[in-house]
Amino acid sequence: MELNIPSRQKIFSYLDLLEERGLLPYPYSRKIEGIKKLRELRVEFASNIYRIFYFVHKDKQIILLHGFIKKSQKIPSKEIAVAQRRLKDFLARDKKEGGVRDGQGKRF
Repeated sequence: MELNIPSRQKIFSYLDLLEERGLLPYPYSRKIEGIKKLRELRVEFASNIYRIFYFVHKDKQIILLHGFIKKSQKIPSKEIAVAQRRLKDFLARDKKEGGVRDGQGKRF
């Protein structure tokens, strides 16, 4: 998804807020009902509604899973499925590798 500069700035400001404060209250963030660990960051800018699925991993690390532009009232099930698949994959790799590492080889 290609975003214009003002949209990117708004999204990054929300991500910075999430990083600084951890879990944010509604309307900035909310839990996805029925799916353990999965949350959505809710960003509205101009006429667009952006959603970024994430979860909080051990030691309060925020792992971003999937982002999309929301075009309907309900979150499309295909978007949730992408996030669930990535969450499951991340947790499986984390368990297998004994902890996910950053780009410099350090464990999270």
